[in-house]
Amino acid sequence: TVRYDADASWEYAWNIGDAVFVSIYLLESLARLFVELPRPLDFFKHPWNCFELFLSCGSAATLFPATPSGIRAQIGRPFRFLRAFRILRHATALQRVSRTMILAVPSILSVIGVMIIWMFLYAAVGTQVFFNVKYGKSLNKDANFSSFVNSFLLLFQVLTGEGWRQFMYDLQVDEPYCSKNHTGNNIDNCGFGNGATLYFVTYVIAMGYIFTNLFVPSILDHVTFGVLRESSLVSTKNLEDFQTVWSIFDPNATGFIGLHQIWSFLERLPEPLSKMTSDDDSKTRKTFKTDALRLQNLSVISKWRRRIFAELHYVHHPNKGVPFSECLDALLHAKLGNAALTLDTRLRREKELEHVDTLGACVRIQSAFRGYTVRKRS
Repeated sequence: TVRYDADASWEYAWNIGDAVFVSIYLLESLARLFVELPRPLDFFKHPWNCFELFLSCGSAATLFPATPSGIRAQIGRPFRFLRAFRILRHATALQRVSRTMILAVPSILSVIGVMIIWMFLYAAVGTQVFFNVKYGKSLNKDANFSSFVNSFLLLFQVLTGEGWRQFMYDLQVDEPYCSKNHTGNNIDNCGFGNGATLYFVTYVIAMGYIFTNLFVPSILDHVTFGVLRESSLVSTKNLEDFQTVWSIFDPNATGFIGLHQIWSFLERLPEPLSKMTSDDDSKTRKTFKTDALRLQNLSVISKWRRRIFAELHYVHHPNKGVPFSECLDALLHAKLGNAALTLDTRLRREKELEHVDTLGACVRIQSAFRGYTVRKRS
């Protein structure tokens, strides 16, 4: 910020405050980088870490400019106001809105492409027909059809709805306010009455009322899809919760967690992907009106536990653990059911579940036998 009446003390205080905040941001980025040791490259795998480090280094490199309006100060200003985007890292709702807007960009670019083609066509026609029309109130040396570039810029101005009717009136000029080419002096700077009306009316209807309004459906289409996705059985937030909890048990991002960590993982994973509930949980007991309903729910949860454990035991790697994708697939299938799958995937999964049930029965028999052996020895 530069004050028009700023003195040396104001500039000094501004530079000191700027240096303090830049130092804080830079130390924060360096601390995040230090935490990733002895593998500092993991720091750069997160886009937000790279973005914040770039802003911090850019701000530090442009500290204490010689003059407030110098090149160094002007280069450093973008690094300051781009810090406002750091809030997206901590605002999950804003991240989803940003992703929705990014997904809408291809559709918006398609509409812009059609508009540019339409403007190109009308600019070419205007240059051929209205290139020599006499200047009027709005038609002047800066806004005219004397060249293709001027025609394109004038049509872009008309796209904003600014004074297009006056341009149309200027292009309808006729004698005695202009000269026809009937005296032999090669001067013909009159307009075209009906042609100018047809030209501008069709252009304004197409650009102002059809193509421009296509932007709204393009954005609403993705926003509506995002709302429906958030209200589905498994939303994007649920998948983000799964990824967050997984990172706690897999801090090195190996893509595997031990089979012995599955119960703790499922207990920390919120619904609807997880149904882990303790029998002595007071919050769960208050959810049901009677003990019969609570016991029925615990029976469903117990059955869900056996199925998930058997399936994860089936897909786990002996020396690595349970993989990320297979664990997520198992939880999604348990939540959505086979009805959410295509026919070929459903048939393949039914065959897999036969092996899963067999393996689960074997695991339970082994557990029972080992328990019996331990109790007999004790």
